[in-house]
Amino acid sequence: MVNKHWLQRRFYEARLGHTNYFGFFISMGTFVIVAFAYISANLPFILNLFPHITIFAAFALAIYLPVVIIVGHLHLQKQIPIENIRMFERNPYFAKMFRLQLQLLSRESKLSKEEVLGAIEDLKKIESSY
Repeated sequence: MVNKHWLQRRFYEARLGHTNYFGFFISMGTFVIVAFAYISANLPFILNLFPHITIFAAFALAIYLPVVIIVGHLHLQKQIPIENIRMFERNPYFAKMFRLQLQLLSRESKLSKEEVLGAIEDLKKIESSY
């Protein structure tokens, strides 16, 4: 008999592989094909510059990939920390865990009692809001 957790892990890995890699390549291929068909239909002189879709794809990807890499890098730098903070602010389990850690560490920290109590009250609001 196959281990249930082994099957669950393989299913999860298959989902990640499909969405993160195959989905990316399929959408990229679709983007190039649709863009080539649309541009060549509406601007026939483009076929003089790019007589075959592979030449168009190489040119399009040479421009497109650096742009999306820069956008992705900026997203990781700017947006991900904000999303993580928002996720924390809305998660009562993280708030409870952090509150308990703060209570344990407050005995040894240099925080004033008012700062610790204020933080604990804020965390209790997060816990009770959901």
